[in-house]
Amino acid sequence: MGWQIKVVQGAVVKINGEKQTIPADQIREVQTVQIGKPAFKEDSETWSKGFKAETTLGLLVWEVTFSLDQSGADLENSCLASAPEGVEVVEGPKFELVECESDNG
Repeated sequence: MGWQIKVVQGAVVKINGEKQTIPADQIREVQTVQIGKPAFKEDSETWSKGFKAETTLGLLVWEVTFSLDQSGADLENSCLASAPEGVEVVEGPKFELVECESDNG
């Protein structure tokens, strides 16, 4: 079994007083990086997954951290990692951790 992070709700951003909605399907996964290794076999691993949205305002990037251990996965945090100057996040995207079956052929 594996785990996948899905964007379940887009974001709303504002620049110069004007709001712009970024639909969930415009926020794409970029990369996954392990940021914490377990000291013992039963400890959890911590990962960071990047998501980006290319908009008329410029590129916005969110980082989502999650942990994996023997009992499963846990979505820990999401935050805006970078955005063009002057862009404010009114409402950030919502992410969900979804268990998926591995493809055995």
